[in-house]
Amino acid sequence: MGAPLRHCLLVAAALSLGCGVAAADPGYVANVIPCEQRTLVLSAFPAEADAVLAHTALDANPVVVADRRRYYLGSISGKKVIVAMTGIGLVNATNTTETAFARFTCASSIAIAAVMFSGVAGGAGRTSIGDVAIPARWTLDNGATFRGVDPGMLATAQTLSVVLDNINTLGNPVCLCRNVPVVRLNHLGRQPQLFVGGDGSSSDKNNGQAFPCIPNGGSVFAANPVVHPIAHLAIPVTFSRRRDPG
Repeated sequence: MGAPLRHCLLVAAALSLGCGVAAADPGYVANVIPCEQRTLVLSAFPAEADAVLAHTALDANPVVVADRRRYYLGSISGKKVIVAMTGIGLVNATNTTETAFARFTCASSIAIAAVMFSGVAGGAGRTSIGDVAIPARWTLDNGATFRGVDPGMLATAQTLSVVLDNINTLGNPVCLCRNVPVVRLNHLGRQPQLFVGGDGSSSDKNNGQAFPCIPNGGSVFAANPVVHPIAHLAIPVTFSRRRDPG
């Protein structure tokens, strides 16, 4: 099943986490704490997070709350993940990521091995509406400096073969009512493409301040995913996509 077109452009960045190793006495035995490694998958607003959660099989007790932020434990295609919604903007993204690293350490039995961001963005140059882009490097200062993504994860992305939807749908953008049926909108008339490599760019649009969430803010401005997990779930579940009534 293709990815829905309403999530117009996916931008994924991966950051590997290395550990420095110092020389030690050969007779020294470290006290190693068993630690499960997971990928932190971030999205900015509810529509993006819901798209990720639609592919996530949740753990039996999936919700972890840290500093009033929700982190959802589960797996995507068998890979252990921590899914979180950051809120809009670089300040919110930074705060959510730092909170995750402070909360998920080997002392808690779960640690973060890599970070990936999945979300809607504007296209430039080779990309158009509906395309998916996975840049090889990122700039936060309009090209003055760049930071490359993890080479191993980028190499994996280069092996991907996916079929993307070319029909847009309208769900419930304002969340003023429940159970709104999916409405078909425009057909692109072309097949969206996956682009791996090149440059990605992001910047602070809120003057160094955290962009606020809005109560009942719908699929863009709300504080949590619209279809969010319940903390006391007893069994793993998978979020299902809404289907056309016809």
